[in-house]
Amino acid sequence: MRFFEIISEIFKNLVETVKSINKKYEKPNFVLSKPMKFILVLLRIYLIVIVSLVIIKFVSIL
Repeated sequence: MRFFEIISEIFKNLVETVKSINKKYEKPNFVLSKPMKFILVLLRIYLIVIVSLVIIKFVSIL
């Protein structure tokens, strides 16, 4: 029983660490220019297209 308590504590500490890191970096410390925002949108669209093609290929193989 002690083993599960130790594992439980480890996971609780891990969750708390992740929460604190997320809170620290919640707001970005930089400002993106309009061209950079556009490029990031294009990259997101590209990623969606690539993932879609992989899924389509996987389904067609099945």
